[in-house]
Amino acid sequence: MKKINKLFWKFYFIFYVIISLDGILRAGLLGAPNIINTFFSIMSLIGFFGFCWDRRIFQRKIWVYSFPIMIFWNIFFDILFTKPILQNIVGKEIEGLMFYASIGFSWIVAIPLIIALYQYAYKLENIWENT
Repeated sequence: MKKINKLFWKFYFIFYVIISLDGILRAGLLGAPNIINTFFSIMSLIGFFGFCWDRRIFQRKIWVYSFPIMIFWNIFFDILFTKPILQNIVGKEIEGLMFYASIGFSWIVAIPLIIALYQYAYKLENIWENT
């Protein structure tokens, strides 16, 4: 069962890398919010890689402290910046159901990542032994 579970996470990692790169390239790197968001996206992917392949990356306290900051940033970014980015990508104003559906979809896709980063930071003792 553990091998199947790890295989799922590795496939999900590849999927998430692809959609993250697509999102970063479509949003562009203009402006401080997108630069900060790109930083947190890369940090999340680094932690996700460590989780999927049972690798110790940085020190555990970095992940323990950065996990709540990443969650806060994602909520903050979605509330303030998703609408203008979507409007830039689509080329027209996004309103109502389409806007909320896109945010909902992004959070549904991100839930496994959040679970993995939480486990990486707080639960996987075997990775962090001797640190």
